[in-house]
Amino acid sequence: MTSSAPTFCTEIFPTQTGIGTTPTTVQFNTILTDSANGFDVSDYKYHIQDGYAGFYFIGVDLIVDHSHIGNWAELQLIQTHSDGSTAKTWIGYTNGDGIT
Repeated sequence: MTSSAPTFCTEIFPTQTGIGTTPTTVQFNTILTDSANGFDVSDYKYHIQDGYAGFYFIGVDLIVDHSHIGNWAELQLIQTHSDGSTAKTWIGYTNGDGIT
């Protein structure tokens, strides 16, 4: 990664509640750093700025308490392209012991 590559870090503050059995957007609502001003806390998405097309590495540290809905929670990353199409990347399932 070159020094001109954009970087960002966000967090959920204080916590997110109301997650049930339907797909839910994780509300990363606090920006800690954003070198290209691409993260939007109103829609919880990172918007690629002009001149920054390419490959991105996304890391997530997320604790999910899903005990009220069962033993498993599915985690996906959804990419929305400029033409409106989407691509879903399966991250994994968790049973409370970590991602499997």
